[in-house]
Amino acid sequence: MGLRNNGIDSRPILKSEIEYAQQNCLSAAECSRFLGIAFSTYKRYAQLYGIYDDLKNMGAKGTHKMHYSKRHANIQEIFDGKRPHYSWKLFRDRLIKEAIIDEVCMRCGFKERRITDFKVPLVLVPKDGDESNYSKENLDLICYNCSYLIYSRNWRGMKLIPNTPISPMVEPENIDDEWEKEKEELLKEINEG
Repeated sequence: MGLRNNGIDSRPILKSEIEYAQQNCLSAAECSRFLGIAFSTYKRYAQLYGIYDDLKNMGAKGTHKMHYSKRHANIQEIFDGKRPHYSWKLFRDRLIKEAIIDEVCMRCGFKERRITDFKVPLVLVPKDGDESNYSKENLDLICYNCSYLIYSRNWRGMKLIPNTPISPMVEPENIDDEWEKEKEELLKEINEG
């Protein structure tokens, strides 16, 4: 009776714990949140100890009523900066879900999916480091490797590392050309010497 945390902590709720919660809360629902248990568990133990009626604030007067809204912010409002504190993680997920940007690293082209959740591990960062600037031109969807190479480890502000060039992916053809030039120069040096 009274398993807490999905059976991990199986001790019963004590009368003193419920009384302490009632002293610090204004309603029974708030007491259950205070104790970290389900409301039905709180009610069962409070009725068992005969103290449930001590704190029945049916109208929840003086407490914060939790309202959950299913309405999403309009994506254009976010781009226009009308939602300056919108979560970057949620913004990234919405951009990918609504096919506004591809689920590919903008720097190196990484698009390998994880086995566990079948998502591409990418992070959305502002190019200028200003977290309140959500304009399309300021968005950079990059893999964790590129974010480490381009940005500092400060994940909050995403400050740019000084003197770090931000360049797009180097094409394999260019690498082969550079290699051929170096190879020719080395052969010339060997033949001359």
